[in-house]
Amino acid sequence: MRLLTVDDRAVRVQTAGDRESTPLLLLHGISRSLEDWSEQVQRLSRRFYVIAPDQPGFGFSARRDGPADLAALADGVAGILAELGETRPCHVIGNSLGGAVAMQLLASHPDRVASLTLVNSAGFGAEVTPLLRMLSLPGLGRYAATHSTAAGARLMERRIFADPALATPERIAHALRIAAQPDTGTFLLEIANHLGTTRGVRPQWRAELLASVAAHPRPTLLIWGDRDRILPATHLEAARRHFPAAQVHLFTDTGHMPQIERPDEFADLVTAFVDNGPTRSASVPPVTAKVEHNRATVGHDRSGCMEGFAGKVAVVTGAGSGIGQALAVELGRSGASVAISDVDTEGLAVTEERLKAIGVPVKADRLDVTEREAFELYADAVKEHFGKVNQIYNNAGIAFSGDIEVSSYKDIERVMDVDYWGVVNGTKSFLPHLIASGDGHVVNVSSVFGLFSVPGQAAYNSAKFAVRGFTEALRQEMALAKHPVKVTCVHPGGIKTAIARNATAAEGIDVAEMAKAFDTKLAKTSPEKAAKIILEAVRKDRARVLVGADAKVLDVIIRITGSGYQRLFSSVAKGLIPK
Repeated sequence: MRLLTVDDRAVRVQTAGDRESTPLLLLHGISRSLEDWSEQVQRLSRRFYVIAPDQPGFGFSARRDGPADLAALADGVAGILAELGETRPCHVIGNSLGGAVAMQLLASHPDRVASLTLVNSAGFGAEVTPLLRMLSLPGLGRYAATHSTAAGARLMERRIFADPALATPERIAHALRIAAQPDTGTFLLEIANHLGTTRGVRPQWRAELLASVAAHPRPTLLIWGDRDRILPATHLEAARRHFPAAQVHLFTDTGHMPQIERPDEFADLVTAFVDNGPTRSASVPPVTAKVEHNRATVGHDRSGCMEGFAGKVAVVTGAGSGIGQALAVELGRSGASVAISDVDTEGLAVTEERLKAIGVPVKADRLDVTEREAFELYADAVKEHFGKVNQIYNNAGIAFSGDIEVSSYKDIERVMDVDYWGVVNGTKSFLPHLIASGDGHVVNVSSVFGLFSVPGQAAYNSAKFAVRGFTEALRQEMALAKHPVKVTCVHPGGIKTAIARNATAAEGIDVAEMAKAFDTKLAKTSPEKAAKIILEAVRKDRARVLVGADAKVLDVIIRITGSGYQRLFSSVAKGLIPK
């Protein structure tokens, strides 16, 4: 390990092996360091001359002057090779962002690259972990990038590896030491915003980079782990399309860093590739045959409907619009019989007609979920009509905005009656029928506002936190009692529904403006997509499902900051509209 001076900046680099041997250049990912290659330096240096730098701006290397972008990173790597006196083309191995830097090095300095080994590489798809997407959030992103915590480092390390045991205390402590380096957080924020948005990796730089790389063909090895939660293995299909002559290897039960998780096999694979060039990988099946669909494809199977619901009877409250209507239609398309209810009889009639149009057995009834006796009678009527009940989706809900100081008891009670007691009434009324079915499932819709609180939403927060606690307790009770009933709690983010337009508010709040802000700035996920995500979670018996990229990003922020989110959110969250 040594420090070089490159462009008047200190850069840390490790070299190992015989200086006369074939050179390998190992490039780590975003906000990482050369230690990600320690296992490979030890193994590969037996045959090769190995160069593993901390890329400028990451690890313990100072950033270069100028913009934080791929070109700057690639130029920095070229500068390191020059300072080392290495003039030969290198076999470049890049993991994650390091893969994109490897491709940029080829595009900008083609004489420096003999071959490419791209390991779980950035550059082939938009999907990326919420831990990185959240860096693009105004205000929140800067805070997350510049305020590292042990909880945040632990969460990131655990997401990197398929085996959580690899997220050792030593790796977590090392990540915190890196984060504590001067300007590290600022550089991370700049490069993250150059590369992506809250929706994922930007397409423009990916297209430009791949077009540039195509002009300089090199032998290529594509490696991925099938359980990557940072850059999912579905990206490998796109990588194959751009490198049709590449050798491909998909490691099973492996996450984002195969070089650490499968060190011996990885080293053998790279050694054979460098020695002999790429071999055809005809035995590797399509990635989609081995990897669970990620968020971009969740809920879509080959027939256009969801498996696992045919022949079941499902009950959906609040089915007159929004998520409830989308759930009812998707359940019907997937072969379920559906009992739908709402206080909005006009909307309910529309849902009923949509279901009948596709041949779904449907029972439609007006139901106020706050009326307990009516709910109990309704449950018996649904059981009598269909002969059984398998699932209930307690979805009905309302919204109210207003500070506690100016909100009336009546307004708060109304939200609790619908949003919390409506869930309790539905669960209690149908639970005996679900147990009797031998294959039951309770699905209760909370909200991201059941994960954190914001000013002006005390009533809604209270109800949705209560739904979460009730549902999580119910899941444990069903398991302890060995009842054949599964339980899922749903936390939607901003969904394109009418909840904001139908909301009420304390005196002085402009509901129309509030609804407009929600519809234009916060509602990013369609009800149809939300329904597919929810049903996929039900099919997989997930305890909790976060709906929408915003929900996942916000959940990560809460986990990282703990109670500190209150100070962070109070400046930006005032007036946020739920669901």
